[in-house]
Formats: sequence, C-alpha cells, structure tokens
Amino acid sequence: MAKRMAKNLPKKKNVEVEKMLRQQRVARWIKKTSLMSVLLATLVSLGYASYQALDKPLEKVELNAQFVRVSTLEVEKVLANYKQEKFLSIDLETLQQNLEQVPWVDVAEIRRSFPAKLMITLTEHVAAARWGESGLLNTRGELILRQARYLPPELPRLQGPEGSEWRVAQKYLELRKTVLDFGLNVEFLGMDARGAWRFDLSNGMKVKIGREATDQRFYRFEKRVLPLLFKLERNVQGIDMRYSNGFAVEWQEQELTKKSTSSNMQKQKTKFKNHIQIQLISKFLGEIKHA
Repeated sequence: MAKRMAKNLPKKKNVEVEKMLRQQRVARWIKKTSLMSVLLATLVSLGYASYQALDKPLEKVELNAQFVRVSTLEVEKVLANYKQEKFLSIDLETLQQNLEQVPWVDVAEIRRSFPAKLMITLTEHVAAARWGESGLLNTRGELILRQARYLPPELPRLQGPEGSEWRVAQKYLELRKTVLDFGLNVEFLGMDARGAWRFDLSNGMKVKIGREATDQRFYRFEKRVLPLLFKLERNVQGIDMRYSNGFAVEWQEQELTKKSTSSNMQKQKTKFKNHIQIQLISKFLGEIKHA
C-alpha cells in the first residue's frame, strides 16, 4: 500500500503544476486582452473626437457648370436643403442623385475639399433627337424630357413605343451613316406598336420597311435600292420595301414643259404620276442575295 501511494505522489504534483500553468496563461491572456480593449477604446475615442472636430458646418459650395438649359434656380433649390448640414455628414450619393433629377442635368460630380467646402461639377444633356410629339432624346438614346417646351426644328424626329427609345436611336444612327454618303439625312424614323418601320429622308423620299425581315429590308435598301435610285434623274416620292422579291416606287409629280409646234409657240404643261413595281431580278438590280 505504501509503495502505491509513493508512485501516485509524482502524478499529483504534475497535475497541480499543469493547473497552475493554465491559470497563469489565462491571467496573461486576460491582461493582454484588457490592454488591447483599452487601446482600442482610446483609438475609437480619438477617432470620434477627430471626426467631430472635422465635421464642422458646411462653409462653401463651389459650382462648376456652364448652364444653357439647366435652371440655376432648380439647382439652388436642391443645394438649399444642405445648408444646415455638416461637412462630413452630407450623403454625397444622395446629393448627386438629387442634382441629377434636375431637368437637363446629365451628370453631377461631387467631392469634398477641406476644411468645409463642396466642389460640384454639373454636365448638361445634349439633345440629339426629338421623340414623338414633344419629347427629347440625348446622345445615348435616353429620354431626357417627355414634354419639352422647345423642340429644336433641326433635330431629327424619332418615334416608337414606350421603352424603345434606345433601339430606335441605334437604328437611326446606322441608317444616317449610310444615307450621308449620298448627301442625304434622316428627318424621321419611326416604329409602330406592331414593330413596323418607316422613315423619311431629306430629299422628300418616304420609305416603308414593314415589320417582317426588317434587318434584310434595311440592308437591301441601303446597299442596293438607294444606290440605284440615286443615279436616276427622276425624283422618288416613296419606296415600299414590303415585298419578298421586290419593291415599289412612287415617283414625284413633275411638270414637263414642251414647246408647242403652233405659230404662237405657247408652252404646254403636263403632269404625270407613275407607280411601278421593280422586281429585284430585273436588269436594273441584277442578282441580289439578300432579297
């Protein structure tokens, strides 16, 4: 029995030593954590104090913009809501959104300038086309005004269902690039609710594309029909591309002056108007692969 007790004594001592070491480690960890907590609290307090010191009332707003369409009063009305705000507390993203809601404002850029100044740069929309009866589109094909007070007459007029502004604008740019080579411009381009397209050119030509195979018909007009008709001396009033293997041409009314064979040499005027259908396989067009 005495021998067994003697053998167990070293084990008990080892357990007590390990327990003591664990307690020491825990004490050191608690002390270290406490020091870190105190340090963190001190840093937070210093940061908050610094923030409070820098977050002083807004002193100045510097506005950089060249207004043509934008109303200065509308911009000032938005900025007036921030006069009592503090420099660092102002939500720049919200202010940017509010400024970009002002009619004709395209982009608002805002940055802080210490000690208490905001620097704002405003860029206006550029009207690129009329939309419908009274709307205006910008250069990205976005509707910027639904009811514009003034519609520049030199701008082309585009038209389409709600939500089709960008699509119609892109088609206009594609078509305009082609007809410019012939000294023409697109005055009107529209798509109706059924998806049927039509457009008017600056020489008075009115073209109907329809709603089926529109890409092929636009291509056929741009690459085949327009070059052919442009060479003709007769003026074209309208073109109907809504044929699977051809197109129809309506000539403008023209006055032909002929000399009379009578003794008084009076001039006689005659008017004519023809409407013919030209087959794409005719001798004028030759082979067309995109019919």
